[in-house]
Amino acid sequence: MDKNKFKDAYDIGENMAVLSSEGRSFTIINKETDKTRQFVSEDGTLLVADSEIDSDAINKGCPNFNGCKSVRYCFGRYDNFRHGVCAISWMIYPDGRYFADEDGFGMEDNDEEKAYCIINKDLEIIVPFQPMDDVEEILRKYEK
Repeated sequence: MDKNKFKDAYDIGENMAVLSSEGRSFTIINKETDKTRQFVSEDGTLLVADSEIDSDAINKGCPNFNGCKSVRYCFGRYDNFRHGVCAISWMIYPDGRYFADEDGFGMEDNDEEKAYCIINKDLEIIVPFQPMDDVEEILRKYEK
C-alpha cells in the first residue's frame, strides 16, 4: 500500500479513516484493505443507493425531507468505528432555520432533523439512513 495515498485522511479508529472537505465530499477508507467508499461528492450529492435510505422512516421522522439525495447542511460521523461498526449522520434540516411571511412575521425555531446509517468495515450500509432516537443502542446491536 502507498503510505502517502491517504496522508490527509483523518483516523476514525480500527484502521479506518475519512477524507472530507468543508462538509461536502466525504469518503471512508479501510486502511487494511485499501477499500474506499465515497458517500458525498464534491458538489454535495449523496452517493448511496435508494435501498440504502429508508425513505418511509425519514418521511415520518423528518417532515422537512424533500426526497433530494443531497447534502445541503452537514454530513459526518456520529462517532468513530468501534467493534466493526460506525454510524454516519446526514443532517436533512438544521435547527434554527426561520421562516417568515413576506412581511417578516411568523419566524420560529424548527427542530434539527438528522438521519443516520450504520456501516461496517467492508463499507456496507447495514442499517439504511433513517431517524434514530438512540444511535448508541442501535450500534450495540451490530457490534462484532
